[in-house]
Amino acid sequence: MQNNSLKIKALFHGALDLLFPPDTHTTQFEHTSSEDLWRLLVHSGIQEIGTLRFTSLFAYADEKTKSVVWEIKYYGNQKITEIVGRLLAQEIQKELSTRTQKELHTKLRPKSEPFIVIPIPLTQKRIRERGYHHTELIAKATIQHLPDTFEYAGSVLRKIRHTPKQSSVEDRQDRFKNIRGAFAIADSAENSEKVRGRHIILLDDVITTGATVAEAKRVLLAAGAASVSIFSIAH
Repeated sequence: MQNNSLKIKALFHGALDLLFPPDTHTTQFEHTSSEDLWRLLVHSGIQEIGTLRFTSLFAYADEKTKSVVWEIKYYGNQKITEIVGRLLAQEIQKELSTRTQKELHTKLRPKSEPFIVIPIPLTQKRIRERGYHHTELIAKATIQHLPDTFEYAGSVLRKIRHTPKQSSVEDRQDRFKNIRGAFAIADSAENSEKVRGRHIILLDDVITTGATVAEAKRVLLAAGAASVSIFSIAH
């Protein structure tokens, strides 16, 4: 279903491109390497908002970064998603490699068990509106470039309450209220067991106030996750 939706959207946007050619940024990004994209955009890096710590690849204030995010979020651009997924995988491995093996494994279950990669979920209503799940596309593109010790687990975390888009809520505290209680572990013993004692890699497209990822992290830790590391395309 999702693949068919992406194909339909691709045909639709292909027709639009004939009438309204894409901007030079988009065309350039689709035909570049991950290394070149890294050089083209303004970097963000490790960020802290209060007690929340996360890593973002790029600065959202940069217009070129906005073009990248919009192509993934609103157009499901698979070429750009693949390039960004490679960069996210590199950043995840780089950050985890800076931690000692002792730190990582004292909290984890046996070393042979994988890290879990989870995208920020959308409601079914939002997925139907878009025709695809953009953070799922990001996570799947990322997992392709990670070692076997990383496992994609897109069905573990669910969004159980439809909320207004966070971008439509201006006040920071209102954003936290808006998203509170919106996430839950999918209702099955298997999903609960998958989270317990594991190190979670949580992925999102853009982090602004941190309200969405903070709430998702809270739910995962409450379910028994050993720790949650947060990564995004932009901040």
